[in-house]
Amino acid sequence: MRQISDRPWSEVTAPRIVATSIRFVTPDVAPVDAVIAQYGSLSGSREPVLLVMTKQGREWRIASLRLGYR
Repeated sequence: MRQISDRPWSEVTAPRIVATSIRFVTPDVAPVDAVIAQYGSLSGSREPVLLVMTKQGREWRIASLRLGYR
């Protein structure tokens, strides 16, 4: 409990990226349609985002990010 009480309280959640669609163009490239979602006591917000992911070795990395593309 002490660790939690040391942080400032907020009425909104931290922003989260939520994937809505993933398409594999090649085995190493995938565009991801997503939203940045944040919820609070008054309202929630959802901002569209497009991520282009590339596979480097065994890990996926963000190669490109585009906000508000719709």
